[in-house]
Amino acid sequence: MSDFPEVDSHFHVWSVSEFEYDFLKVEECKILYRNISVEEYDDNRRKTPIKYSIFVQCLNKCIAETEIIIKEAERHTFIKGVVAGLDITNGNLRQEIERLRSQSKLLVGIRHILDDEEESWLTREDVHCGLKILEEENLTFDLLLRPNLIKYAQELPKKFPKLKMVVDHMAKPNIKDKEIEEWKSDIEKIGKYSNVYCKISGLVTEADWDNWKESDFEPYIKHILDTFGLERCMFGSDWPVCRLAKADYKDVYNLYKNILRKYLNDSEVTLIMGRNAIQFYGLSL
Repeated sequence: MSDFPEVDSHFHVWSVSEFEYDFLKVEECKILYRNISVEEYDDNRRKTPIKYSIFVQCLNKCIAETEIIIKEAERHTFIKGVVAGLDITNGNLRQEIERLRSQSKLLVGIRHILDDEEESWLTREDVHCGLKILEEENLTFDLLLRPNLIKYAQELPKKFPKLKMVVDHMAKPNIKDKEIEEWKSDIEKIGKYSNVYCKISGLVTEADWDNWKESDFEPYIKHILDTFGLERCMFGSDWPVCRLAKADYKDVYNLYKNILRKYLNDSEVTLIMGRNAIQFYGLSL
């Protein structure tokens, strides 16, 4: 198992000079309101053993963002996958997938940011039509959930049994206020399905940004390991969003790996730090 390279399943870059990012205009996010390049990400990645990475969209319904990162990946070959922000309710979804696949083999999945949608968006028929296409096209779907949205995703694994889905950021539990019991119960209801995976990522921004410590995250990560098992969890940096909580790339890498080592042996840690992401996204290395 030690032969598997380490993979970051979740990083972002953006260009405020080319696109509008509403989430960066919120007061607490303004420190990140600047162009953040693949080169800057790479400089941080190289400070850790991470060998390959997967870009995850920042913009909904924006094929241009994906085309730009595909072009970047020609020069930065550590990028082995792209999770695009295509509109899955678009009647031309299959054609857009074909368009991207004609440019590159890097398209591995789709994500839709749910922050500006109604809570029940995941239950809509047009959304389900899009998910069916992803299932047929052998693409994955990243579920960007919050605790209040988990219930709307619980039927998806059963309705689309061949669609591989991954819960981003452990569904963003409220770590700052130590809210855990309801989250534990809800995440178990989706984690029981074999086609649903989970990213151990994005947690520092759910804690106290100024005073978080390693022990804050341990009960949450332990529950995810118990719920999803060793074969369905994967590491993600959520860089550069993690910087909001004064954590840089190496900080979150060490944080998650240290916690994993408290519960797992080295070969088991290897699954979560690389192999599972490779298999989930079907990466060609």
